[in-house]
Amino acid sequence: MLLLLAGELAFASLELAVPAVREDGVVSGRLTALTAVAAGGAVAAAATAFVAGRHLDASLALEALGLAAAIALIAIVARLARGLGRRGSAA
Repeated sequence: MLLLLAGELAFASLELAVPAVREDGVVSGRLTALTAVAAGGAVAAAATAFVAGRHLDASLALEALGLAAAIALIAIVARLARGLGRRGSAA
Protein backbone atom coordinates (compact mmCIF):
# COMPACT_ATOMS: atom_id res chain seq x y z
CA MET A 1 0.00 0.00 0.00
CA LEU A 2 2.81 2.41 0.82
CA LEU A 3 4.45 1.73 -2.53
CA LEU A 4 1.20 2.54 -4.32
CA LEU A 5 0.78 5.72 -2.28
CA ALA A 6 4.38 6.76 -3.01
CA GLY A 7 3.84 6.21 -6.73
CA GLU A 8 0.65 8.27 -6.74
CA LEU A 9 2.32 11.10 -4.84
CA ALA A 10 5.32 11.04 -7.18
CA PHE A 11 3.07 11.23 -10.24
CA ALA A 12 1.06 14.08 -8.71
CA SER A 13 4.21 16.05 -7.90
CA LEU A 14 5.55 15.61 -11.44
CA GLU A 15 2.24 16.61 -12.97
CA LEU A 16 1.94 19.70 -10.79
CA ALA A 17 5.49 20.78 -11.74
CA VAL A 18 4.49 21.21 -15.40
CA PRO A 19 3.29 24.76 -16.10
CA ALA A 20 -0.37 24.64 -17.07
CA VAL A 21 -3.66 26.36 -16.44
CA ARG A 22 -5.18 25.06 -13.22
CA GLU A 23 -8.89 24.42 -13.13
CA ASP A 24 -10.93 24.87 -9.97
CA GLY A 25 -11.28 21.73 -7.92
CA VAL A 26 -8.49 19.74 -9.58
CA VAL A 27 -6.24 19.68 -6.52
CA SER A 28 -9.08 18.78 -4.16
CA GLY A 29 -10.23 16.07 -6.58
CA ARG A 30 -6.71 14.66 -6.71
CA LEU A 31 -6.48 14.70 -2.94
CA THR A 32 -9.81 12.90 -2.66
CA ALA A 33 -8.71 10.27 -5.20
CA LEU A 34 -5.36 9.83 -3.44
CA THR A 35 -7.12 9.38 -0.09
CA ALA A 36 -9.46 6.82 -1.65
CA VAL A 37 -6.51 4.90 -3.13
CA ALA A 38 -4.75 4.84 0.24
CA ALA A 39 -7.91 3.78 2.08
CA GLY A 40 -8.65 1.08 -0.49
CA GLY A 41 -5.11 -0.23 -0.23
CA ALA A 42 -5.36 -0.35 3.54
CA VAL A 43 -8.64 -2.26 3.38
CA ALA A 44 -7.22 -4.70 0.83
CA ALA A 45 -4.10 -5.26 2.93
CA ALA A 46 -6.15 -5.81 6.08
CA ALA A 47 -8.48 -8.25 4.31
CA THR A 48 -5.51 -10.17 2.90
CA ALA A 49 -3.84 -10.37 6.31
CA PHE A 50 -7.11 -11.49 7.92
CA VAL A 51 -7.75 -14.23 5.36
CA ALA A 52 -4.13 -15.39 5.42
CA GLY A 53 -4.22 -15.72 9.21
CA ARG A 54 -7.36 -17.85 9.28
CA HIS A 55 -7.53 -21.54 8.54
CA LEU A 56 -10.50 -21.72 6.23
CA ASP A 57 -11.41 -25.25 5.28
CA ALA A 58 -14.52 -24.15 3.45
CA SER A 59 -13.60 -23.87 -0.20
CA LEU A 60 -16.95 -22.23 -0.89
CA ALA A 61 -15.99 -19.25 1.26
CA LEU A 62 -12.71 -18.89 -0.60
CA GLU A 63 -14.51 -19.13 -3.94
CA ALA A 64 -16.91 -16.39 -2.86
CA LEU A 65 -14.02 -14.19 -1.76
CA GLY A 66 -12.22 -14.72 -5.07
CA LEU A 67 -15.40 -13.95 -7.01
CA ALA A 68 -15.96 -10.75 -5.04
CA ALA A 69 -12.36 -9.69 -5.68
CA ALA A 70 -12.71 -10.35 -9.42
CA ILE A 71 -15.95 -8.36 -9.62
CA ALA A 72 -14.38 -5.48 -7.71
CA LEU A 73 -11.37 -5.50 -10.03
CA ILE A 74 -13.57 -5.41 -13.13
CA ALA A 75 -15.60 -2.54 -11.67
CA ILE A 76 -12.46 -0.54 -10.88
CA VAL A 77 -10.98 -1.10 -14.35
CA ALA A 78 -14.28 -0.16 -16.03
CA ARG A 79 -14.54 3.04 -14.00
CA LEU A 80 -10.95 3.99 -14.81
CA ALA A 81 -11.50 3.26 -18.50
CA ARG A 82 -14.57 5.51 -18.57
CA GLY A 83 -12.62 8.30 -16.91
CA LEU A 84 -9.75 8.00 -19.39
CA GLY A 85 -12.21 7.95 -22.30
CA ARG A 86 -13.75 11.23 -21.21
CA ARG A 87 -10.36 12.87 -20.78
CA GLY A 88 -9.13 11.66 -24.16
CA SER A 89 -12.19 12.92 -26.05
CA ALA A 90 -11.93 16.42 -24.57
CA ALA A 91 -8.33 16.90 -25.77
